[in-house]
This record gives sequence, C-alpha cells and structure tokens, in this order.
Amino acid sequence: ACYNDAVLKSDISDLQDRVRVLEAQYIKANENIVTLQSLVDALNGKVYVTSVTETSDGWIVKFSDGKTATITNGVSPKIGVKKDSDGKYYWTLNGEWLLGADGEKLPVEGEDGAPGQDAISPQLKIENDYWYVSTDGGTTWTQLGQATGDPGKDGDSIFQWVNQDESYWYFALANGDVIKIGRGIHGAKAVNVIPSFSDGSVIANKGKFTMSFDVLPAEAAEGLAEESNDIFNVKVVYTAPTKASNSISLPILSKEGKEGVLLLTVDGSKLDDSFVKGTSGASACLQIVWNDNVMSSGYFPLHPYDPYNGHEFVDLGLPSGLKWATCNVGASKPEDYGDYFAWGETEPKSDYTWNNYKWCNGSANTLTKYNNNKYIGTVDNKTVLDPEDDAARVNWGGSWRMPTDAEQNELRENCSWTWTTLNGVDGVIVTGSNGNSIFLSAAGYMDFATLFRAGSDGYYLSLSVYTGGAYDAFSIYFDSGHVARFRGGRAAGLPVRPVCD
Repeated sequence: ACYNDAVLKSDISDLQDRVRVLEAQYIKANENIVTLQSLVDALNGKVYVTSVTETSDGWIVKFSDGKTATITNGVSPKIGVKKDSDGKYYWTLNGEWLLGADGEKLPVEGEDGAPGQDAISPQLKIENDYWYVSTDGGTTWTQLGQATGDPGKDGDSIFQWVNQDESYWYFALANGDVIKIGRGIHGAKAVNVIPSFSDGSVIANKGKFTMSFDVLPAEAAEGLAEESNDIFNVKVVYTAPTKASNSISLPILSKEGKEGVLLLTVDGSKLDDSFVKGTSGASACLQIVWNDNVMSSGYFPLHPYDPYNGHEFVDLGLPSGLKWATCNVGASKPEDYGDYFAWGETEPKSDYTWNNYKWCNGSANTLTKYNNNKYIGTVDNKTVLDPEDDAARVNWGGSWRMPTDAEQNELRENCSWTWTTLNGVDGVIVTGSNGNSIFLSAAGYMDFATLFRAGSDGYYLSLSVYTGGAYDAFSIYFDSGHVARFRGGRAAGLPVRPVCD
C-alpha cells in the first residue's frame, strides 16, 4: 500500500503556525515591557509623549526625544509598574511586586535615573506552551501561566486601552492601573507665566511689550521658540465689555528661548484704550496648539502701563515702524510751537548763545561733550545724545525720545509734505503711506532772545551731531516749497517733535 503523509504534513504545518503565533506573542509582550519603561521615563519628566497613533493591533507612541514605542494587543502575563512609598517605580506581576534573584523589588529605573545594570527590565518568553519570566537578564527563568487557551485565563495584554483629553494621555494597564502623562509639544510639558508683580500680573501696553514664560522641562524652551508663530495664541479677555470686543488675540512679533524661559514680544496696539486708562481690566493666556496637542499657561491678569505718559502718537506706516508724536515738547495742541531747546539741553531758556550753551566753555571751539575733533574741544566721539541730554526723554519720559538724523530722513523720504494752515497756524501736513498724518508747525528758531522765521520756516532737532563739524547738529527743515536735511549751530533754540518705537 502507498504511504500518505498528507496528515503528517498538515500537523507539521499547524505546529509551525502555532510556533509562529507563540513567538509573536512573546515578542509583542517584550515590546510592551519596553514601552512601559518608556512611559515611566515620561512620568518622571525625562521625556514626553508627543503623539499616539492607533494601529490595527495596538498603538504607536512617539516621545519628545524622537524615539517611538509600540503597544500591541495580545495575551501575556499582567506586567505592570507601581510607585512605592519611596517615590520610585517598581515592576509588578499580576498586581504583586516582581522580585529579583536577591528577593528585592525590581526598580524600573536605576539609581542614576536611567535604565542600567541596577535597573533590569523583566523579560518574557514562551516555552512548552507556558509563559516564563526572567528578572536577571535571561540567566534564569520562572514558569508562569499557560500561553495557550482562552484569553484571560492566565492574563491579558499588558495594556488594555489608550485614551486622551486636552491635557493628558491615559494608558490603562491590565492590572487596572492607569498611567496619566501630560501631553507635550516638542518636549515641553508646561508653560507658566513669569509675573511682573507679586499679585501675578504682567505689564502690558499699547506698544511692543514682552511676556516671559517658564518652560518645563527647561531644555524645551529653545525648540518652542523656533516654531512658527501660527501655533501660538496670546488671547486677551476683558473683565468688562469694551467698544471693540470682549476678547482679542495679540500678534506675536518675535520669540526667543533661553535658559528655560520663552520670551514673547507682542504687539499691544489692539488693546482697548479703556484698559490702558485703567477703566477696564484684562487677563491674558498663552495657548500653544500643535497637531492634536494643546498647552496653556492659564489666565493671568494684565497690568496697564502707558510708556507714552498720556502723549498721543501716529503710526505713519514707516518702514521702521517708528511712531511720531502729535505735538511738540511743551505744546498741548499739534499747531502749538511748544518749547525751544539748544541741542543737548533739556530746559527752555530766554537767551540762546554759545556763552550760555551747556556743552562748551563759552564758544563753538571749546566743546566739552559730543565732539570728534581735538581742535574744537574735548574729544569723546559721541555722535548721538545720551538719554539724559534728550529733551524728549527728559520732559516726556516713558519711551519717548528725539529722532535720529536717519529717522528724520525716513520721514522726509517716505511721506508726502503739504503746506497748509491749521487753526490759523502755518505749517505742513506730513502724510504716510497708510493715509495717517501729523502736523508740523513752521515754528522758526531762537537765536539770542529773538524768534526768527516763525510762520515761514520749520526746524526740528534730531539726536545726531554733525561729525564734519561737531559744533553743528542735524535737523529737518521745511518751508512752503520744499523739505530738506539741515545742519545748524548747536547753541540755537529749535522745537522738538518726539518719536517712540
């Protein structure tokens, strides 16, 4: 009779399939143990979960250090982790402490804070249809339950499920424990505002201002700062209704991350006037949204600070973004002449001569400050006024100052100049590319005790000295027909139109 080996081949094939299934089970189980160890790293703040993607048989977890871990479904002993009274995490088996060869609990991490020789992960294998566990790196093995049979008889997958909300990832273990891990954005787990005052408030104004945030962990600050502004939102909520809106978002101008601190420079021009004047309150919140991750600083109160000290300005749409005041120093209306100042002096006077000029010894050839020529006085090579010698800064305070020569040139070259009369005062309307404008009166200049050319010519001081002859300073000049760069003696009295950044 002929020998039929079909049944034997079928049995061998079934056995091979079974072996493959069993091998896949313990491979997946050991992968889950490695994943569990990574989650403990996240619990201890070394790394942070950035995303979790569901697959056909489990989940793929991505961490802030670029590594990925896999959670797979399947049958395995209930390996878990639990924090003991010493604050450290230890391995468990079926809810009980998993002990090493020395009878001591197995730490998930070593004394140095990283998996090492003193932090051995348990290993699983299947042999003769039974699960075995090793706690000494594979040297010895202890038999556990059967690896075959009905699921649940000897334990299910190490992980039951994975879930999330706005703040946390949740990883449920088969032993009933749930690991809760804060959601990270590029390694950052949290951002907390650094207040300006003891009440927790942060200074804000209608110009540029900076907010500072502590980033946890500190090393994530630089990575956050490199991200696009699109993922950041500085939301402001008013505590009382305003004419504009109950909430706004402030544009972010720049970001910097250093030494664990995220610095955001924002544009406060959209803040309501009622907040700046103190008649309504406001709170702000930094929100960072990246993929499905959301991180928030929580709301903190804003403290109004007016760097312009009540003086008004106009944005003329200049390339530099510089703002020009609506009035001269010493004036209360745009058409008023205001006070006259010798260059580098901060108080008006009745007589403007070299004899009483502050920065010389009685003549233009005896300069004591702001000079680059040894033949006409003391050399210090200063080319622009110090803040304490700036008539705008001293008289108006805040962030006000006199414009530089370059900034006056920017005004001259980027605006239209139209001779006109405002409330009976002759001068020019200076109109920017955005349609906004300021009025400069033809206020003339003071020499000795006399006002010259008022009503026909305008001269306005700059911060800049003329380096070709330091007894002169730059100013801007206009009349009914043209506007030009001008330089004249420092001792003469000219009006000042302040600027702010």
